Amino acid sequence: FLKTVWIIFRVHYKRSLRIMADMTVNCSALEDGSLIGPKQVYESIYHWNTAVYVILALHAIPLWIISSMIISKLKSTCESELRVPLLFVTLVPPTLLIFFSIGIIIPSTGPFIQLLGDMTICIGMVEFVLLTTRLAGGSKILVQRCTDSKTGLPIAAPPFVCLAVVKQPIVTLRKLNIIQLLPVTLIFLKSALLIIKIFESATYEPGEEPLSVIARYLSIPIGLVGVYTYTIYLILVSQVLKESPTRTLGFVLLGFFVLSDATELFFLFLKGTKM
Repeated sequence: FLKTVWIIFRVHYKRSLRIMADMTVNCSALEDGSLIGPKQVYESIYHWNTAVYVILALHAIPLWIISSMIISKLKSTCESELRVPLLFVTLVPPTLLIFFSIGIIIPSTGPFIQLLGDMTICIGMVEFVLLTTRLAGGSKILVQRCTDSKTGLPIAAPPFVCLAVVKQPIVTLRKLNIIQLLPVTLIFLKSALLIIKIFESATYEPGEEPLSVIARYLSIPIGLVGVYTYTIYLILVSQVLKESPTRTLGFVLLGFFVLSDATELFFLFLKGTKM
């Protein structure tokens, strides 16, 4: 049986190589603005495209089923004031998978899908801040817990670990409100980049420096501040709400955002160096 499977695989593999060698379609050689959809990808890589769709379905279907089961139980297992933020946090993985599935099926939508995915993660991060604040009983009670446990503001959070030598300042209501609000700037930042990208796609002419690339470079400091303050909040919550398993969701969302931004910076580096 295994020998028969191996022979069939070799025949189809060699056939695919011959067909791919005769292909004249090259997705990377298409003009700017050309639509790259399933047909163009199939003509470029033949049935390897089918394998990608199968793997995508094997990941998507179980995730959507599990997410649907969790969402359906929120009403009976969660308090009303926690239900909405927890719903948004739960929807982040299946929503990301929907966006990225569209990007895989229609590759020309990739730049827009990347920003939509980032916006989804940022909304999840803001909703997580709201969720944990309500779990603690409000900002004032959260500050009181920090005072009672003698927990300072962890300003040495990544990436500014060099501040570890500085004494941690006292957590006050004003400082906590600033830390809670600054991650919201990430949503406005990604929204602005998406608007710029849409405008650029309608007016861009070959030979011009893409406006979105310049905007991305300028947005790096703003994004860094947003991620930094969110990380401070995560560390603070993990120290104060040790009894709540919900706090781990924040680190998962942070991991999503860091991986997404790291990938984006990597491709910007490749584009800038013309590699």
